[in-house]
Amino acid sequence: MIAWQDVQALLDVYAAVVHPVFNFLDLDNFFKHCQSHWHSNSQSLAFEAVAGGVIAFASLFSGVLSEELEMAIVLHAKNVLNDPAESRSPSLNTAVGWVLRTLYVRATGRPYEAYSASLTSVSMVQAMGLHRAADSVQSAGAGGPDSIADYFNVMQRRVATVAQSLHILFSYDYGRSVLDIGLANLDQEGSDTSNYTIALQQLAQVVPLNPPTADPTAMRQYLDQALQDLLAIRCSHDFVTLMWVELGLSIYRRLRVLDFQLQKMHVQGVLELSSTATSAALRLSAQKRPWWNIVSTIFQVVCVMLSINTRESLASLAEAMGALQTVNDIFKTNLTNEALSTARLLVNACKKKKATELDLLEQAGGKDPVSSTIPEETYYLSAELDLETFLRPISDVGYFDFLDNP
Repeated sequence: MIAWQDVQALLDVYAAVVHPVFNFLDLDNFFKHCQSHWHSNSQSLAFEAVAGGVIAFASLFSGVLSEELEMAIVLHAKNVLNDPAESRSPSLNTAVGWVLRTLYVRATGRPYEAYSASLTSVSMVQAMGLHRAADSVQSAGAGGPDSIADYFNVMQRRVATVAQSLHILFSYDYGRSVLDIGLANLDQEGSDTSNYTIALQQLAQVVPLNPPTADPTAMRQYLDQALQDLLAIRCSHDFVTLMWVELGLSIYRRLRVLDFQLQKMHVQGVLELSSTATSAALRLSAQKRPWWNIVSTIFQVVCVMLSINTRESLASLAEAMGALQTVNDIFKTNLTNEALSTARLLVNACKKKKATELDLLEQAGGKDPVSSTIPEETYYLSAELDLETFLRPISDVGYFDFLDNP
């Protein structure tokens, strides 16, 4: 049993770090139930799954609990959620527990595990009809819901929104099909704009769920519009910013697969995304906030900068690699070390290829017999000349296994 003072500390961490982004819990009500549960008035098993999810996720960001105790709590919550008796008669806490498990698994595991958990959570939401709670909610003013019924409908709607948004974003990033249950805009309920859940839903709404795959041209236009819509969004929270960048790079990868000729403004937008990601990742790392996309987003930035393969993109590699090194120095996990090592392999492969190409150019150039009479600057290409205009298609540098398989 965890001491109550540790639980209080972990709830404070959750309220400060996680809740502003994933606002699907009534923290005041949850705190009261926790207090009652820890003082000999046991709540339901489903509530234990929720409490376990909150405590484990908060511990991940604070280190209040030992790894052994944190894992024991995670396994208890998992066993409750997988209990057939709980599945036969699910409650709102059951759905909340699955959303929390999705978050924890994504923060500590591989993408396919998070995709599987997100699919279960959104299936649970659909089976319970939580996504239809919005039909019963009148527009709540700044004072919040006017009745108990409205209150429960609002909370159900928030759970459904977060579950669906996470599922869409995880599915698209991992390249898997989406179970779209359909939701109206969350801000219609008058949510507090100080939380970033609305921004999370806005990102999910940009994802092209039904692209015209039979027509490559229409598909390119569809993805191009999605990228432009995404670049028009602005995020003020560092974690949401990384989600924004990650989605943009996912769309970019798909455009590359379709051999879409990006315009200069698109490339500039991708470069802007990458620069923004580096700054956000460094700030989160300095705060020791181990959000899962700190590593994955910066690694993708390195891959995309190499694939763009322009002087401007290659110039930004040092910043991205430096950020990846800093992240690894701070967190020191197998995953961060693997990402850094792989990124170095890709950069060195690019260097080797360019060195080989330079040798070939030097062999072809030879010695110009008129070099003594023509000014030296004549031999240099204009800095404004875009070589990609003459070098189509651009050959890859051996790392599209990372880029062409969304």
